[in-house]
Amino acid sequence: MSVKKALEKTIQEERASPNFPNLTERRETETENNSLGLVEKAKGKGWASSLDNLSKIISGDSRLKENLRYNEFTHEIDIVGSLKLNSDNGLTGVADDSVLKEIRLYIAKKYKVDFKKSDISDTLEVVARTQGYNPLKNFLLECEREYNSCGDPPETFNILHQYLNVEDCQYNRIIFDLFFRGAVAKVFDPSVKFDFVLDLTGKQGVGKTQFFEGLFTDQYFTTVETFTDKDDKARMVRNWCVFDDEMVATKKTSFQELKRFITDRKIEYRPPYGSTDRRLLKNFVIVRATNQPDFLNDLTGERRFLVAEVYKDSSYRGRNWTENDRRRFWGGMVKAWRDNKDLTLSDEQESLVNATRAKYKAIDEELEDLERYLNTPYPEKMYFSPPNDKIRKYFIHEILTNGIWLNGNGEEEKLDEKYGKLVERDRLTVNLFFQEVYLNDSPTPKQKAKIRLAMQNKKDWGYKNSVKFGRVVTSGFFK
Repeated sequence: MSVKKALEKTIQEERASPNFPNLTERRETETENNSLGLVEKAKGKGWASSLDNLSKIISGDSRLKENLRYNEFTHEIDIVGSLKLNSDNGLTGVADDSVLKEIRLYIAKKYKVDFKKSDISDTLEVVARTQGYNPLKNFLLECEREYNSCGDPPETFNILHQYLNVEDCQYNRIIFDLFFRGAVAKVFDPSVKFDFVLDLTGKQGVGKTQFFEGLFTDQYFTTVETFTDKDDKARMVRNWCVFDDEMVATKKTSFQELKRFITDRKIEYRPPYGSTDRRLLKNFVIVRATNQPDFLNDLTGERRFLVAEVYKDSSYRGRNWTENDRRRFWGGMVKAWRDNKDLTLSDEQESLVNATRAKYKAIDEELEDLERYLNTPYPEKMYFSPPNDKIRKYFIHEILTNGIWLNGNGEEEKLDEKYGKLVERDRLTVNLFFQEVYLNDSPTPKQKAKIRLAMQNKKDWGYKNSVKFGRVVTSGFFK
């Protein structure tokens, strides 16, 4: 090396910034300082591999503390900001399995202790819960403040109508107001009862999916293939809007299962890598979409389904939500929810909804109810009870209406063992059908004739003069 180059190198080294030690990390890892209060091994040098030490590291380490928080809405551990551990590449998003591996390596290199990944996962959740937060609720509160500060805030339906081509009518204003107030309520109080589903019908390409994905954003919007698969359930519990596109999930679900799923306030699922099931309050709403105009062929008479028709208009294509409109819309819906927390329909509104829903029915209501009745199991010994017995009189009606048997407090109640196990229906009388389904003791001759004709045309059913119902023998249909 020439003298000139050697001199230039010396000057550059002298000008370079001195390599100061990281005093914070030294205080955390050196036994002389021990700022985290870690416990040393009973024998030899170094830190004990105890859960107490692990908790202190996760909650007190300068890089880990305050950067990992439990998201009370998604039930996940969020990385707040950018977390740099083993490289300059920042970790973002949620603390998934890959992040746990990064944390394990980071702790092993820095503190010279190799903890099990399962212990890190469990301890991380416990520590993160002490710093729980709900970013979605915070977002809605911000939107509410902004909306209320507007001198002349726009109507939420008018904002919605800019992005979804539905008719501006009383019916649509009622159902969209109810649905989105329900969505807001689920964020502020997941225990609230809200068992309505929004059904969108319209030709392909009218923007049904685009509208909801843009409004809820990809952070809180998900599509599902089923309502029962563990992976689908895991997606549901961390999202705000569950979207059943083309009713794929609905088609894989029996009517009773669907009704039960909609009615239940909790959902049971097992988290990825979890050893036990969790039962969480449902904090999401359900939207279904279809191109079929008569899609209610299996759901006739169901008050839970709010139907909105979306019309095709090329000017709506590619019309994406702006952040300003999204914030104003949600701010307005929070205000609407605070002004009216009643998540039901009035008698007048329900009549209007039923009249509109009837346009999307494909078959006769009573014949459809007959199919549901035949597919609904009943307690084996129910008919041995007297006719005025509560279970005998109301069980079928409650199951068809609510999907579950409820007590006087509106809570699910298990059947007394004296009624026996649930069995498939293999017998029927026309009068019994009307009594159990509609609590109607006086059906018209026309109604009875329709059910009788339907049963006569069923392949596996035949008419018999002696069919036993408990201790009573009467004429009816038998399978």
